[in-house]
Amino acid sequence: MQEAALPGRPTSPGAALGDLGELRRRLAEERRRLQLFVVRARQGHEDRQDVIEDWEHEYCRPSAGQACGPQEGFVVEKELGKGVFATVFRCRQRGLQGSGACAVKFIRSNAMLRKAAEKEVSMLRRLRARTAQFDREGARFLLGLVGCETFVHENHLALVLELMNCDLRSGLQKYGQGCGLPLIPTLRNFARNIFMALRALQRANIIHGDVKPDNMLMSLDKSVVKLCDFGSAMDASEQIRTDYIQPRYYRAPEVILGQEYGVQIDTWSAGVTLFELATGLILFRGGSNNEMIHEMLKTTGAFGQQFALTGEFATKHFNDNGDFLNAGGDFRLTKLQLPH
Repeated sequence: MQEAALPGRPTSPGAALGDLGELRRRLAEERRRLQLFVVRARQGHEDRQDVIEDWEHEYCRPSAGQACGPQEGFVVEKELGKGVFATVFRCRQRGLQGSGACAVKFIRSNAMLRKAAEKEVSMLRRLRARTAQFDREGARFLLGLVGCETFVHENHLALVLELMNCDLRSGLQKYGQGCGLPLIPTLRNFARNIFMALRALQRANIIHGDVKPDNMLMSLDKSVVKLCDFGSAMDASEQIRTDYIQPRYYRAPEVILGQEYGVQIDTWSAGVTLFELATGLILFRGGSNNEMIHEMLKTTGAFGQQFALTGEFATKHFNDNGDFLNAGGDFRLTKLQLPH
């Protein structure tokens, strides 16, 4: 007599594999949904078109001197910054030699943002493991979790990070005096740090997706820059097809055109960022994707026809002959024109 299958268990190895495949599909879809949520939230903030009317009640605003963390081991000192997803505070860890200072990022009390932050934590841990295997040197220029790594404070997930000086957008304003940072040795050294960080990401097959001056942090002694904020990061094998990943001014053309992309889109963003750090000027300042292509063409000359016509969104910007469809004026650049 054949033994009856237990309730809730698959009846065969094939059924078990089917259930596993379905679970993987659902997890991949959840990651994709979270990724799109992050992209749209960042883009909405960039365009000032968010439909959320009031976020203030969702932010964590601990007062100076307040204790938090495991065994109340952190003491809040002052607020360092506020973004669309979180507030960041300088905190001091009790019982440590020296200042014990660190940065604590408190995520807004929002269910989707909590899931997105948990995904970022998972990415940071996975990245740490991969770079330890593939590029320990480059990993030194990626800002990661420290100490207890995470904790929950008053329903806010908190990420514990290395304390840095300021981001490079603030540094450019403070030290560049509107003319860019000194090329030698400051920008040369910072550029090396940035590309070492990108090398580590590339070897780990991870796309950052949000490379810009705001996400490059200067060390307390101003000698080193580290890449931060991995909320938009993804495995290169799990890329999402949308023309709104990356901040607009730092968005690669293959993203705008809807082509397949890889870790190289971060290199584009880094190059545009370095121009800005060197000159104090934003290289491509378009108000839309079409205007971004316009700005690129004015600088580089015409795209090759095959490149211009490839991609899910290419027809938004080029006709069948490879001519640019300028939605904002009379600029026209054909595939036959070359840069001077």
